[in-house]
Amino acid sequence: MALIRKNHTNRQKSQRSEKAAANILGGKVQVASGAMQTKWLKGDVVLDDYLVEDKVTSSDSYSLNQNTLSKIFAQARNIGKKPLLRVSMSRGTYYVLDEVTLVNLLNKQ
Repeated sequence: MALIRKNHTNRQKSQRSEKAAANILGGKVQVASGAMQTKWLKGDVVLDDYLVEDKVTSSDSYSLNQNTLSKIFAQARNIGKKPLLRVSMSRGTYYVLDEVTLVNLLNKQ
């Protein structure tokens, strides 16, 4: 789990969290993922099969809505990847994935 400190800027928190996600998941950090509006530089961490969008907050909660999920899932599918949302909060790190992806993962075991 990435350590989230309140005295770091949001950008620093995001960069640390993205690096931690890449290390844990065995992926690569997407350079300038939030800074460029291009079809190919979406997501924060890229794996062979997955595109990970990383969200971080020092709060105990994170508000998630259908628009955010739809955007993340569409970006991943547009480049042939499965979507994965990683949310790091003050007390833990959690992953959000769609039901089809979860069922496929469970059936591989």
